Amino acid sequence: MKRYSALLARLGVIALLFASLVAVAQAGGQRKEVDSKTAIRDADPALFPVVAPGSSFTYRISLKSGRSFKNSNDDGIDVVQTVGNVVVGQSRRVSTTVFEVDFSSADNSQAGFVSLNINFTNSKGKLKFVRSAIAIADPDGDQLVFIDSQDKTVLDRTSVGSQPLGVDVGGDESSGLQAALVCNSGSGTVSVVNRVNGNLVATLAVGSRPSYVAVAGNPGNQTAYVTNAGSNTVSVIDVDSLTVLGSIPVGRFPQGVAISGTPGFDERVWVANRDDDTLTIINVLGNTVIGTVGVADAPIGVAIGGQFATQRVVVACSGANVVSLVDVVTGSFLGNVGVGTMPWGVAVGGPAQETAYVTNFGADSVSFVDLDELRETTRVPVGLQPMGITIVGGSDLEELYTANSGDGTVSVIEVAPARRTFTIPIGGRPRGNCTTGPINGQIVLTTN
Repeated sequence: MKRYSALLARLGVIALLFASLVAVAQAGGQRKEVDSKTAIRDADPALFPVVAPGSSFTYRISLKSGRSFKNSNDDGIDVVQTVGNVVVGQSRRVSTTVFEVDFSSADNSQAGFVSLNINFTNSKGKLKFVRSAIAIADPDGDQLVFIDSQDKTVLDRTSVGSQPLGVDVGGDESSGLQAALVCNSGSGTVSVVNRVNGNLVATLAVGSRPSYVAVAGNPGNQTAYVTNAGSNTVSVIDVDSLTVLGSIPVGRFPQGVAISGTPGFDERVWVANRDDDTLTIINVLGNTVIGTVGVADAPIGVAIGGQFATQRVVVACSGANVVSLVDVVTGSFLGNVGVGTMPWGVAVGGPAQETAYVTNFGADSVSFVDLDELRETTRVPVGLQPMGITIVGGSDLEELYTANSGDGTVSVIEVAPARRTFTIPIGGRPRGNCTTGPINGQIVLTTN
């Protein structure tokens, strides 16, 4: 039912966009998107506000000098799409530089989302627009949020445990359960959510302060590894039976976790021990610790880069402002690459898995790191205090989604040409994320 609703919503968007294009053609050209900093003087309550259910408010946009809302060009705040608990009220042009739209939502604890285009004309008579959005959401979060990567809209929310952090997916249609596993760091549990219909399937008790999770194996025979920061262990979960099989002692305050190797064959689990400055290496066959390797200060995020024969572990070390690299085959330390302040999350992409993308929690940015040349190539600003990061799309059209814990948003970055293109307000404190679904219809799962 959810997928049919999403399809209908997308068809509605296509119809709206077609109508918009017709109007634009009549006005003398197609609108070009510009950065909000070049056009918006003020947005009240914010350009991307998060508003509690039961609120009624006026959304007001003021343009900078040289930009105007012209009736003849159909300028103003265009409502592209509404989802869930939100009602669009009156819209009005207050002046040539100020436009308003009234919104309201029912006081029923239900969420909603509005996608907006702010259409205006510049001093040269050219038609421009800026994207914005409004989220109706519980300000406290404790949810798994489903984001459509095509429309950049929130599809659904599922309530999970307290202070959810890491998330990964397991199973597929053939295994009978398409699951998302969410680590609830505040409640010592893992929530299992059906990622097709959003239903909560099970809640599993694990260790103290579960932080991150990674799934090994092939669908039908998968195992999830959950780091328990408060008990210095990794919980092992059978994904198919949703059974906790036991725990493995690791280093102090384990955080990020990643899987290397070929699924079902030679997989290893790499666990970042923040307070030991080490990685614990676990052999999936037998679930035994087979080694430990030292890295830089306070490792948190972990990802695997490179091709199978030359895979490297990429570790975001928050205390040293570097990423450490470790050889997967030998387990030897390869060196450090400098990034931004307090690196947290890491994902690896590119045609040959040769680029690491690192969220800098203390610098509100994402570093691009060339794993062949061992250097940072660029840095892109995002929202406040980014933590999790995930990749959407094929290697030639990659987008990055960052979970920004400081301002309740998700930032979207186009890898080429390395620029932020959109901000999605979801509320709460976004912490972790992952990607699921086919390449042409991927869904981003974000904890808040």
